[in-house]
Amino acid sequence: MKKVAMIGLDGMHWPILNKLFDWGVMPNLRKLAIESFKGTLRSTIPPESATAWTTIATGVNPGKHGIFGFTRPTKGYNDTRILNSQDVKYLRIHEMVAAQNLKSVCINQILTYPIKRFNGSSIITDWLSPEIKYSRDIERFAKGYHGPTLTKTSSLLAKNWNDEYSELSSRVDTTNALMKEIDWDLFWVVYSEPDHLFHRYYELVRKGNKEVMKLFAKMDETFGIVKDLVDLLIITSDHGFARFRHAIYINTFLQKLGLANSVKQEILKDLVCHRQVEEQKMTFQLPRETYRILSALPAPVELILSKIYKQLLKSDIKAEMTTYVDPKSSRAFAHGFGIYLKEKELTDRVVSILKKMQFVGGVWKKEDIYNGNNLEGFPDIVAMPNFSKGFALRSDTITPKSIVRRDFASHHPDGIVMIYKDEMKPRMVNAITVYDIVPTILNHLELEIPQDADGTAIKL
Repeated sequence: MKKVAMIGLDGMHWPILNKLFDWGVMPNLRKLAIESFKGTLRSTIPPESATAWTTIATGVNPGKHGIFGFTRPTKGYNDTRILNSQDVKYLRIHEMVAAQNLKSVCINQILTYPIKRFNGSSIITDWLSPEIKYSRDIERFAKGYHGPTLTKTSSLLAKNWNDEYSELSSRVDTTNALMKEIDWDLFWVVYSEPDHLFHRYYELVRKGNKEVMKLFAKMDETFGIVKDLVDLLIITSDHGFARFRHAIYINTFLQKLGLANSVKQEILKDLVCHRQVEEQKMTFQLPRETYRILSALPAPVELILSKIYKQLLKSDIKAEMTTYVDPKSSRAFAHGFGIYLKEKELTDRVVSILKKMQFVGGVWKKEDIYNGNNLEGFPDIVAMPNFSKGFALRSDTITPKSIVRRDFASHHPDGIVMIYKDEMKPRMVNAITVYDIVPTILNHLELEIPQDADGTAIKL
């Protein structure tokens, strides 16, 4: 019986991966890379994990599967909601395989909570879940699987490397045990750690920090096991990562056009304390519980405890007012890579203006870039930064300038792809797209490929 595995490394970029190979950190993956088809996998528009992994797992564009980012403004623009599995409007590969009477295992695929039940499909939900859930048939393996969720802070935030290694080990060990000990035709797992590390500690990764390298070495154990279990192995990332020189604040740009209004908010996530360490400003989160306690106390007591807290941290504590876009009163506002317009007649004007901006690498009306019946809730305009010139989106806040000179790491459209098969001649390839992974898997398993798939099976 044929077996296929897809191992995802969220956010992995060839320049980083080649460093890991040179340092001897991931020897199993390095050996596979030498023996594989390999190349750059261009991410989706936008290069966001929710959009990209859903596209990779469905083989269709966002207009068909319905996912544009992790969150979406509510219909009245009163709030923003986090998406979940119910928002995915197209079967994903682990579901397609199960629907055609084969067995699949799916671990940490984005937007798998709540679990959609298919006979033959075993699931462990992703980090975007309020809690980790798993299919009953794999409980004896999955109950030892631990990790961050929407309600559980990642150990990375506290730089607690021992806890992070312990939690990652639980995920890798669970993955490896399932891979070896249960019956499956398709094994699909995504390791989110690269992306989470790059967002917070990109320079530590680039410098080969020992604690960080231990995490990559642990993930490499899976590649040492999977090679001998499959007929076809696909290794990919959803996007890459890079350093950028210019931060773009689209809502500031829209405000200057007279389309976006601002509002100042003092919220918990903006309560921080600063101090100078080796001439670099470091930011520390004021614990929520500490803030709740302090703010509920009488002013004299709050002042005394604040001074104590200040002495312990040797830093100043202050509440920072952050300026946000006000969707309700704005004629247009940006949310991630998209721009929502309340007055649709503004669309052509905004597109035309954006096309002339140096920081824009591409701008489209949603119907010009996507096709399908699930565009509801999508932004009216999609804008991509000029990545090649060092521009990247920073956040939805409003700042004094539309473009701010700063040095930071963020998503890059160029990811990685490797395809390994016995007796396959290694070579570099550049024609593989995010839409081709699903048709390739289905073709190898001799299963039906959906007629409306946007990709084709790769000739191996």
